[in-house]
Amino acid sequence: MTDEVESLKRIANHEGVFGNYQMFGEEYENASGERAWHITVWPSDHGPVRHYWVQDEEFFSISIEVGFKHTHNTLIKNTGPATNIKPEEKQAILEAIAKWEAADRTSTK
Repeated sequence: MTDEVESLKRIANHEGVFGNYQMFGEEYENASGERAWHITVWPSDHGPVRHYWVQDEEFFSISIEVGFKHTHNTLIKNTGPATNIKPEEKQAILEAIAKWEAADRTSTK
C-alpha cells in the first residue's frame, strides 16, 4: 500500500435507509475519472457507525483525518479490504449506491 495522497472531487452526496441500515454516501472522482463512494452506515437500531470505501463493488476499510496537515482538507486513507462486513449490510450498501447512481444519471439529463 502506498502513502501517496490523491486529490478527489466530490461529485454527489446522498442519504437514505436501505434494509435495516441508515447511511450517507459521498461519491468521489479522481483525475483519471475513476469513481468511488465513501459510505457511512449504521444499523437502524443505532448500532455502531462504520465507514467504507466502495469502488467497483469492492469494499475497503478506511480511516478519516479531518483537518489533514492543519488544512480544511479531509484525508480518507484506504487501510485494506473490509473484513467482517455482514452480507445484509453489504447488500444494503450496494442497493443504495445503485439507486443513487441511477438518480444522478436521471438528474443530469
